[in-house]
Amino acid sequence: MVSVPDRRPTKDTLIPIIKKYIRPGTTIYSDCWKAYDCLESDCLESHGYVHGKVNHSKQLVKAGIPQGSVLGPLLFLVYINNIVNEVNCGIKLFADDTLIYTIDYGSKNTTISLNQNLENINSWAKKWLIKFNPTKTNLMTISNLKNTRLNNNPIRLDGTVLENVTNHTHLGLVLNNKLSWTPHIDHILEGVGKLNDIFISLKRKLNRSTLNTMYFSFVRPKLEYACVVWDNCTEHDKERLENMQLNFARSVTGAKRGTSHQCIYDEVQWPKLSDRRQDYKKVFMFKLVNDLAPPYLCDILPQVFKDSVDYDLRNRDDFRYLDAKTEKHKNSLFPSIVKMWNELSKEVKKVNTVNEFRRKAVTRADLNHLYFGFVRQLNIAHAQMRMQCSNLNYHLFNLHVVESPSCRCSYKCEDVNHYLLQCPLYAIERHKLLSVVRKICEPNFKLLLYGCDKLCYEKNRIIFKCVETFILETNRLL
Repeated sequence: MVSVPDRRPTKDTLIPIIKKYIRPGTTIYSDCWKAYDCLESDCLESHGYVHGKVNHSKQLVKAGIPQGSVLGPLLFLVYINNIVNEVNCGIKLFADDTLIYTIDYGSKNTTISLNQNLENINSWAKKWLIKFNPTKTNLMTISNLKNTRLNNNPIRLDGTVLENVTNHTHLGLVLNNKLSWTPHIDHILEGVGKLNDIFISLKRKLNRSTLNTMYFSFVRPKLEYACVVWDNCTEHDKERLENMQLNFARSVTGAKRGTSHQCIYDEVQWPKLSDRRQDYKKVFMFKLVNDLAPPYLCDILPQVFKDSVDYDLRNRDDFRYLDAKTEKHKNSLFPSIVKMWNELSKEVKKVNTVNEFRRKAVTRADLNHLYFGFVRQLNIAHAQMRMQCSNLNYHLFNLHVVESPSCRCSYKCEDVNHYLLQCPLYAIERHKLLSVVRKICEPNFKLLLYGCDKLCYEKNRIIFKCVETFILETNRLL
């Protein structure tokens, strides 16, 4: 907010302030106060602005709330929250998303109940000047039965028969009428696949640190959104997600097709998505146990053994296992996290804060910043030697690219040790490399590839810088 010193502002007062704080091309709205007559359309347009006027006596907003305001979300919730009083079935609200549901094995009763509740909601909406769009409202019958009679009984909203769908996206999750998560995994991979194409085009233009940051910021959150809910998806779907992460890891590290997955993970130092999902579930259970989650979730937890027996037990602090008749139910959220919690040590269970619990129960993988390198092209060649997928003949032979692993110097095996420390073709370049490294410690090919934990970070950086210079001067791996 900017104050105007003149009580009766003129064109000469307002234009400099507008030019100082507002970009040209912006549309400026003012009311019909006489003082703003100085800002006639021609006046503002000459400076690159568009001027519009609002007459509040004629253009009165009779319903709704202003978008983009601080109080907007709160006012909206106050405005709609009494909708729950209009229905006698289950209802869930999140912002402007409304979901009603009923659990019933009699399809006739279900149809009558849903139609009556939708009629109540429609009457409430008309009373409070809210419009529900029937074309965007769907019906889903969740059942393992092949045929449900509910499909033959129409459900209506405002006279429109609702479409019975097999998949529906709710709060970013694709729900399926058979409780399969494959459609949701398809949705994830479709969106992330476009980002993978971008990574491939940028993998030689951006440094490894930037690509890492991009993956952690824009990609992995998409692969893990609400993952505690859908972690009981099929093994095939889990493998598809893991392969997608490996595609991004190849772009970040420069790994070639056919490179061992374990070598890629050792190089990029990312935990597997499956391991991270287990960690998320542990933290979620900790919040439930310590009442850090909403009450309607905490109430789902089963009893602790000590609350139901009078005698002492070794597992008296454990939760009773939930009955699960099928493997899908057994691997679903609550049965799996109860089992996971019972397997934790007492020391871990007794911590007081979420951060402390994460330190004790969650596996962390710290990135080795030495592997970020200096020059991107040389950094890729260095990383490929660590992952055994470089242009050295021994690596190409193992990848079934060349017929022989021998070196041009006639040695039988052109591996990393031979290239860095033995090959006579690069004696001059090697002398420069080792003369610097020997001042720090005795060189060997593992030191040149991975650095040394006993050396400080700066000395390791010097070694890695010399190795990249050696790669550049020999021009063997580029």
